[in-house]
Amino acid sequence: MSVGVIERMLQPLASYYEHPDFEEIAINQPGEVWCRRHHPDEYDRIWMRIEDEQLTLSWLLTICRAIANTYDQPFSPHDPTKPSTVFATLPPVEHRFGAIAGMNVVYDQTIPEGGVALCIRKGAGGERAREVDFSDWGLVEGRGVQKGHEHLARLSDPQQDAVQCLKDAVQQGCNILISGGTSTGKTTLFNKIIEQVDPRTRIITVEDTREIKLKKHPNHVHLVLSRTDRNSIFGYDDAIDVIMRFTPDIVLVGEISTSNAGALWKLTGTGHGAMMTTIHASTVNHCYDVLYERIAANIPNLDREKTVQKIRENFCIIQMSRDINGERIITDIQAPQPPKHGDA
Repeated sequence: MSVGVIERMLQPLASYYEHPDFEEIAINQPGEVWCRRHHPDEYDRIWMRIEDEQLTLSWLLTICRAIANTYDQPFSPHDPTKPSTVFATLPPVEHRFGAIAGMNVVYDQTIPEGGVALCIRKGAGGERAREVDFSDWGLVEGRGVQKGHEHLARLSDPQQDAVQCLKDAVQQGCNILISGGTSTGKTTLFNKIIEQVDPRTRIITVEDTREIKLKKHPNHVHLVLSRTDRNSIFGYDDAIDVIMRFTPDIVLVGEISTSNAGALWKLTGTGHGAMMTTIHASTVNHCYDVLYERIAANIPNLDREKTVQKIRENFCIIQMSRDINGERIITDIQAPQPPKHGDA
């Protein structure tokens, strides 16, 4: 089935996820769609529920099967021994589609065949009609991270030029970790920061779905590791072997997870280029803890204190969140911290 056919099949949902006020849609059960707004409405609501009788259980299953077939993913929701999830990046603007079906989904009113739940998050190419800038996350040239968000995270020195700090971190080859919760704009900011990288740079990307944009960097290789194909023999350790032989200046990783953290940690500091990636965490300190825990899940007997100190030394952390009005903001920029005297 062609991608064009998928686009036509998704038309009943397109009016929701293409709407300029919405950044994500979710279907929890047939007959309704929940739309997440960029900003709260007059009733201070971020999520809006809309009834839609077109969204039947049969139609939702058909969509899942069609996308799974198009992207060559195994999908058998009624067989508990086979995959019941579908993940895909939908052209032309990389909307992120995720769905789960079968007995793992239970509605308030249980049905024998199980249910379907799905989300479509607007891709970076379709998120805004205009070009994004650092000011979209509350940063302004010549000024530090803005005050007024102390309830969200510890702020960096407000006397420093935060935008220049970000650019310097990129141009000086820092390892960069963008930290934040779901839908705080990590991927969009990631792509914006990549624009600061010298176009002559050789880049290798490692992702489970294609989201990283390299329009200005022709010398690049994209590696994709499927999170749904359990039969694939190409894993993160294999990807690291490729990276170490392909001589990148920078390695871009879509997101840190339990499955890749150990392998990527081994790559850090080996001289095979800087690394930029994202992680789900609510504060900078939480980010250190989450990264350690994901690394430790793959590397036994890891010393927590020494590993967290190495993370502090090796990474520039950019912390993202949302303010009380739902605006995406950068709340902290933590530069790499050199070892204390006697710790090196």
